[in-house]
Order: sequence, then C-alpha cells, then structure tokens
Amino acid sequence: MSIATYIAALPLPECAMSINGYYPEVVVTGYRTSSVSGRGSFNTELNEQTLGEIGETRYVSKRNPPRDIVVKYNLSADSRADHNLKCSLLKRLLGTPESIFIFADEPENFYVGTISSVSEEIGNTGGNNYISSSGEITIHCSDPSKYSINERSFIVASSTVTVINDGIKAVPIDYIITNHADNSYITMTSSKGILGVGSLEEIVGRYHNGDIIVVDGSAGKTYINSTYSPTEEIKGSIYFWADPGSTVINFDYSSFCTADPTIIVKIREAWA
Repeated sequence: MSIATYIAALPLPECAMSINGYYPEVVVTGYRTSSVSGRGSFNTELNEQTLGEIGETRYVSKRNPPRDIVVKYNLSADSRADHNLKCSLLKRLLGTPESIFIFADEPENFYVGTISSVSEEIGNTGGNNYISSSGEITIHCSDPSKYSINERSFIVASSTVTVINDGIKAVPIDYIITNHADNSYITMTSSKGILGVGSLEEIVGRYHNGDIIVVDGSAGKTYINSTYSPTEEIKGSIYFWADPGSTVINFDYSSFCTADPTIIVKIREAWA
C-alpha cells in the first residue's frame, strides 16, 4: 500500500474542511488537513467623529471587516507526476468563488468564501516512489459571518408571529404565503416598519385560492407561484430584519378575504 493510499484510508481530521459538500481528503487521495485558524477571530472597525477643537471623539457606527480562514494541509503522492495531478485536482476543487465551507468539528454552521491563495512547499521526496508537500489555503470571506446550516421556521397564528433569533446578528426574513381564498394584499408589520405585497386598493381576485407568494427578504424579491414578480411590492415597503432576540410581526389581509393564508416565516441565524 502506498503512503498516499494509507493516508486516504484514515478517518477525517477533526478540523477537516468541506467545500460545496466535498472533502479534499475524499476527492484528492493523499490530501490531509493539519490545522485551521481564523474562525474564532473577531474584529470590529469603528467609525468615529471628532468633535470640537479639543479633539474628543464620539462613536458613530461599526462594521465587521472580511475574515480570512487559513487551512494548513499536507499532500502525499506516489510520484512527481502524481503529485502534479493531485495539485491540479485540488485547485479545481477550490476554484469556485463564493463557495460554502463547512468544518468537520462544526457541522451545524457554514461560511461563504472565495479562495484567495494556495501555497505549496515540497518536503520529503523518495525518488520515483514518494513525494510530499505542505501548504496553506486562504479562504477570504467578504461576509465574515458564520451561518446556521438549518433555517428556523415559525408559523403565523391569529395573524401574528414572534420570531426568535438566537444568533448575534440581525438576519433577513423570508415569507412563504399560501392563499386559501381571494385576496388583494398581505402586509407584515414590525416595530421597524411595514412590508407589503399586492394592492391596497382591494382588487378582488388579485390572489386566488392556492396562489403561493414567496418573499425573499435577503434579495428583496417577491415570487408568485415561482415566477419573479417585481411589481408586487407595495410602494414604501421596508424589508426589515430580525434582530437578536425576539421580533413580533403582525399580518393583515384584504377585508373580503374569507380565509387567512398559511404563512411560514423563516430565518437563518448568524454569528460574527
């Protein structure tokens, strides 16, 4: 058995990285993650204003800058030609921008990032029978947040719902609305504003029994029966987000609507 084959048969390292559902340890025989850094770092950039001639400063706002996650790895091959082939395969696996990265020791969360660099240093060689290298893979996350794999869903009852966000960042809210009678509009109201779709002019038959409205809070788009409908948003609507903690949302429908729609509210929690 070659060393590369032996390494491939080992269990995944605790910190193994998957990219878009694929572990390099599985795809590239002889690859192995040795360490990961950068996930636990927390950086904040502050925007301050200088006041008066004495030069005192006051807090204005803050932002979380992009995050770099560094994955150190080793790669073993049976020959230099085999090593070059595996390097090409690894680069192909890492080449998709804005990929989903999940780590084996944290399978419930994911990051979104793009590979900004891959280093390589040739180590031990055994002539034509063995060659190894080590290096670093840098994942640049323009959005530094870590997101939950699973969305949280809440069902509207009696025209209201309380959305619980156990993350530490505000996140967008999605709505899946299934109509059970003729309806003209649906509004969602929170302490942050009002979001509405349809027409407040009470147009009978604008929405029918069975029509499904999907509001994508992140993209700010509305779909009617799976078709993007940019004219559905009521003018002045605000795509408010769910802050950490609880957000109460109240819903309203047309006066002639004889059956409340079924509404599922979804969020994906995030951490800095």
